Amino acid sequence: MKKITISPDEKIQKHCHLLERNGGGILELLPGIYNEDIVLPKDVVIQGSGLADLDFTVIRGSHVLPQNGKIGFSYLKLENKNSIFVCKKDCDCTFLFYSCCLEVDDGWALEIPHFKGKGTFFDGWIKGKKNGFVNNTDGKGAFKFYNLTSESQDKKAEMILPYKSKFFGVHITHKVILSKDPENYSILGASELENLTLNQKNE
Repeated sequence: MKKITISPDEKIQKHCHLLERNGGGILELLPGIYNEDIVLPKDVVIQGSGLADLDFTVIRGSHVLPQNGKIGFSYLKLENKNSIFVCKKDCDCTFLFYSCCLEVDDGWALEIPHFKGKGTFFDGWIKGKKNGFVNNTDGKGAFKFYNLTSESQDKKAEMILPYKSKFFGVHITHKVILSKDPENYSILGASELENLTLNQKNE
C-alpha cells in the first residue's frame, strides 16, 4: 500500500488525489495545524501523529465524504466552527474514525442526513458548545460506536440515527434519537446515553 507523508505547509487535497489515482493508500500528516476544506477521496486513510486530544495533528475545515468506497481517519483532531463532515445525497461509502477527536461549536460533527453507508467510531471524543454528533435524519446509515464520549455544553444538541446503531462502552450527554424498532439498535458494555428518545423507523 502506497504511503505519502506531508507537513502542514503542504496541501492534503493534492496528495489525496494522488493516492486515489494510484488505487488508494495512507496519507500521513506530520504534527501541526492543517487549514483546509477537503473533498475526500475513496480508499485512503488519513493518519495523524500522536494522541488526538493533545492537538498534535489538527485539521480545521469542512469536508465532503466520498460517494462510495472507503475512507479512514486515525490519530487526528478534526475541528470546525460549523459542521465538519457533509455528504452528497445517497452517499454509500464506509468510514472509520479511530482514536480521533471531533470538535464543532455550532453544527454537526457529521451532517449527513441522506447517508446510507456504514460508519464506525472507535476510541474517540466528540465535543463542542452547541454541537450535534451525527445527523442521519433521512438516511439509512449503519453506525457502530465503541469506547467513545460525546458531550456538549448545549443540552439541546442531538444525535439522530433512524436506522441501525450499535453502542458499546460509550457515554453521550446530549439527546440521542434512535429508531423505535429494537432490532435496529443495541446498547451494550455499560454504555450511558443520558437523554435517549425512540422514534418510529424511517420507511
